[in-house]
Amino acid sequence: MAIPNFDNGARDLVTVSDVANSPAHTTVTRQGTTIPTLAGALAGIAVSAGLAYETLAELQATTGTQGQMAEVTNDGDNTGRYSWQDGAWVKSLDTTSAKFEQVSQAVIENKFPSSWGDYVDGAFKSEDGAVLLGVKRSTGRYVGTPEHVGRVIGEKVLDPRYSDIEHDDTPERNIIWAKKWDGSTVSINDPVPSDVELVTYQSAQGRMQIKAINDDDIVTVASAFNSFNPKLTSGKIEYREKATVSTYTRHKEYPFSTFPVTATTLTHFIGYGESLAAGTGSEPTVTTPPLPDRLFMFNAGVLSLGREQDASAQHIVIDPAGLQNAEPGKSAIKESPVLAAAYQYAQDNPSKVVLVSQHGFGGALIDGLVRGNESYDNLIYSASMARAMAESNGMKYEIAPISFIQGTNDWATSLETYGNMLDTLWSQLNEDLKAVSGQSDDILLLLEQTLAGGGQNDGSLAFAQIEKWQQYPNRFHCSNPRYGYTYVDNSHLDGTSYDNQGASQGFACRADYEPLYPVSAVRTGTTVVVKFNEGGLVMDTTNIIPPTDGNFGFYWKDDTNSAVIADVALSDDTVTITLDQEPTGANPQIRIADRQDADAVPPVNLTGTGKRCCLRTASLGNDVLGNPVYKRAAIYRINVTQ
Repeated sequence: MAIPNFDNGARDLVTVSDVANSPAHTTVTRQGTTIPTLAGALAGIAVSAGLAYETLAELQATTGTQGQMAEVTNDGDNTGRYSWQDGAWVKSLDTTSAKFEQVSQAVIENKFPSSWGDYVDGAFKSEDGAVLLGVKRSTGRYVGTPEHVGRVIGEKVLDPRYSDIEHDDTPERNIIWAKKWDGSTVSINDPVPSDVELVTYQSAQGRMQIKAINDDDIVTVASAFNSFNPKLTSGKIEYREKATVSTYTRHKEYPFSTFPVTATTLTHFIGYGESLAAGTGSEPTVTTPPLPDRLFMFNAGVLSLGREQDASAQHIVIDPAGLQNAEPGKSAIKESPVLAAAYQYAQDNPSKVVLVSQHGFGGALIDGLVRGNESYDNLIYSASMARAMAESNGMKYEIAPISFIQGTNDWATSLETYGNMLDTLWSQLNEDLKAVSGQSDDILLLLEQTLAGGGQNDGSLAFAQIEKWQQYPNRFHCSNPRYGYTYVDNSHLDGTSYDNQGASQGFACRADYEPLYPVSAVRTGTTVVVKFNEGGLVMDTTNIIPPTDGNFGFYWKDDTNSAVIADVALSDDTVTITLDQEPTGANPQIRIADRQDADAVPPVNLTGTGKRCCLRTASLGNDVLGNPVYKRAAIYRINVTQ
């Protein structure tokens, strides 16, 4: 069965014998359910309508309507294509594989349906846009009636030797290239260069999508149907792209990478937040694509929307030209942690093809990141462009967990207000992104515990962030607190630390992920036993400098400060704390990573003097640079019971 390639907008055609005699290619499995393809619908309708017959005698035993087409598929010299003319079947072609000498004047264009994603493999449409034949993804049922099939089959021909075919845009509709059922690709009317052949796909609007063929593989060069005039010279492709107000030249080096031809879904991993989300202060580290076949970025780069505010503090509206194509994901300009997060997510989900993009800007307060702000609009717009890219490649589109790194400049925001703003942001993103993707699952927002600047020492934001996970674990996950990294100033990290920070968020995408936090603290006399939610814990004094006025980052607190910690001991999931005397103050707590050194001048977030704790888990695995990733003890306050 020759399955038309509707993804590229080419005028691919189908024969009756193809649809009637090749059942192996008439179904597709979507999320475990087998449903017919458009070719399958054609096959079923063609057979039920009586349009394909093994012998001429069988055909002549039927009657048709004026102009209706039929085929005899296996009857020696009688094999061929017939039409019903003035009350009789009249032979029009001798062989079923031959091309019509004359294609009907009323050619039905392969236009995209009004909602392309509603149909498997696209749909046949009339010139006025009505769907003549298509298979609904949601139900597996076809749209169309048998009387349409005569027109569809009569006006569209595809050589049955090939599973996919590309014609030129001339009236003769010469074959440019074709793909055989065994997966090999051949060129018919164009010479094939020794290493690569360029192919242009004509869209309904007359614009071009560019692909390249090499070693029987087809890879995308430019996928957004706004490209034209491709040339191959010295291992590079030069082509023109039309932007909103101008046209410009692009170059792409061979070998090319694109979405694998077997990929069915494009998963968009989005970063959002403040300057730390964009990687400010760093130099790029991951400059070679770590997963060139499964981790991609827009052609403008990971930071295509990750611009910081300009000198006049105005947001920058997205440039659509930067969201036209997909390229293997890598760093440039600076090291955004979202790349490492998406890399880890892709490693955990080896069947997924992931597109990563960052949308944060420097100095952002949380109320500047909700709906109605330019940065928010840019994020939603990029999602719509990613979906269009997915659909132009015949893929579904979905949203991965969203990395949200923010809070440094919200130091004056109360815990309650910040928590409420997180709820608002989640609700808006969930509504708007689900509207773009069409997915039913709610989005997951990945938080981390910030270390706020501006002299804030009470840790309000860090508590709000972990509390959101405890309140709504299906909406929020909370990764590591922002200590244990190398800072280049009082707020920003170096590239290596951004990669480790991002990997921590990548691990936090796992459904069963929990931050490292205490679940109980019980005092007996001068001994306090603190249990954590994980075992195999380590007191790390190599990567974390022990606080000068605490015990590995643990502190006793009551209303009168009636005791201090004298000793801390660790065994598996239990930290045993010995106090210098039995406390008498009310509201006793054990506080963790909740005090910076006494001689530190705020705002201080540096590893050596800021809030921190030495307690961590064993390694979860390595980040994109090969460095181990740990869960570190959450910034936390737990009430002590007796």
